[in-house]
Amino acid sequence: MSAFIIYQTGMTPHMANLSRALAEAGHEASYVSRLAVDEERARQGWTLPDCTGVQLVDLNIDSRAIAEIPLKFPKDAIHLTQGICRNGHIQKVQPTLARHRLRWGAMLETIDDRGMRGLMRRLDYARRLRWGNCIPDFLLATGERTADWLVARGFPSKRVFPFTYFLQPASKKNDFTPKQTPTIGFVGRMISLKRVDLLIEAMATLGRDDMSLSLVGDGPLGASLRARAVKALGKSRVDWRGRCSIEEARAVMASLDLLVLPSRHDGWGAVVTEALLAGTPAICSDACGAAEAVRASGLGGVFKSGDIDSLRHILRRSLDTLPRTRAIRAQIAAWAHSSFSIQAGARYLDAIVRHLYGGAPRPLPPWRNHRPTFTSIDGNQ
Repeated sequence: MSAFIIYQTGMTPHMANLSRALAEAGHEASYVSRLAVDEERARQGWTLPDCTGVQLVDLNIDSRAIAEIPLKFPKDAIHLTQGICRNGHIQKVQPTLARHRLRWGAMLETIDDRGMRGLMRRLDYARRLRWGNCIPDFLLATGERTADWLVARGFPSKRVFPFTYFLQPASKKNDFTPKQTPTIGFVGRMISLKRVDLLIEAMATLGRDDMSLSLVGDGPLGASLRARAVKALGKSRVDWRGRCSIEEARAVMASLDLLVLPSRHDGWGAVVTEALLAGTPAICSDACGAAEAVRASGLGGVFKSGDIDSLRHILRRSLDTLPRTRAIRAQIAAWAHSSFSIQAGARYLDAIVRHLYGGAPRPLPPWRNHRPTFTSIDGNQ
């Protein structure tokens, strides 16, 4: 068994739960972070996660003490840091990891490299990954295109591993009930980046009245998007939930026929994984890292970011092939559990470490290890 230390600037359920899964699997697991949910996350319904069995280390200490944190763990421990640059207190840890030649991997999401800022990011990452003083042993690349992007910046492909947000599946049983009118849903912040307006317009111009829209979340555009949806679709076809707790949002996702994440950019898009874990098919833009999960599921679809015609096409096709039975949705959820649960993540991370430092075969990401097969999608079961 190994010792894993995960470093994040702020505590998140995703990484805290993965730490717990590592501990449950028999590893020594530590989580280094500011041990509080930040104000913005709290407004989104996030709460402090269960870290049973995990050693917690608070980042709210002075800079010198932060830099010495890695030296408090066994020499052969595996250190996993959030990013490699501009990552707050974590950048004080990385020189120590490099200087003492400790076992170190960095976790990176999809990088938005559009426009001039994107060009600067490409140059910056190339410099850091080719000639920097703090180069990790390996990279965990979250998002459909991230692994290839990092290899293009000069990092060896044999040390880049596709990764994801591994999640804790909901504890409640999925009691999906087929409805006469399919419900399409969005869950997330009501901000321009998420392009909820594109989803509303696509539904309004699809030429079908046999569907409704459920909106979960809040933000600066909340009121205007709610008014826009009601005007475009009619009040009877819009279910506005507003701000919800994580558990409430999960319950909504489990009740949906289809979840859509139309973001202009998303490092991953955890709601897509949440939906699949509940047995709900998903659609997202190709600018979301979670496009990888959607393609792997074989359901829903991926549309070109910002392209309403592409979104309408995927919506129309998906509505015609929706899995409308509990049995098939249970199959979707079972596949997602084997691919994206924290238990799957702990097994995959352990396999990566055994490959890198023990000579074991290179592991496949769990969502690529087997393709889902569903007995039927005709709704007659």
